[in-house]
Amino acid sequence: MGMSLYSFHARTARAKKGLSLNWTAWHHLLILLDELDCDISEASMFNDGEHISAPTCRAWVQALRAYIRGLGPGKTGQTRKVANTSARGLSGKNKVVNAFYLRQGIISRSDKAVFQIRTDQKFLIRIAYFFENCGGCRQY
Repeated sequence: MGMSLYSFHARTARAKKGLSLNWTAWHHLLILLDELDCDISEASMFNDGEHISAPTCRAWVQALRAYIRGLGPGKTGQTRKVANTSARGLSGKNKVVNAFYLRQGIISRSDKAVFQIRTDQKFLIRIAYFFENCGGCRQY
């Protein structure tokens, strides 16, 4: 169970298949995008078919690619500071998102899982690839 994204105008066969993330990965992706000063107002925490526009997807790709470049060439599991994922210190929509996840017990996991999501280049490249080639998407 998690968030599935289906493209509107996929440019590649891989993007046509869509992208599925578990709730923890989706949540921490949104936190990362928020920290990278991306507009996450189109992102939903519900599987309700809400749209994420193509311009928003392209902006997310640019931010993710810059972040990935900062991780270093092909390395995972680097020593990097993990962002604070508590309900304190987050802006706008993420306060509501975090409150939901804290109630559900989803983000009470160890920082190890959060660390891996934020430093796994292969994972982030797969997400960036989808957003780059989806032409906008729906969230289910």
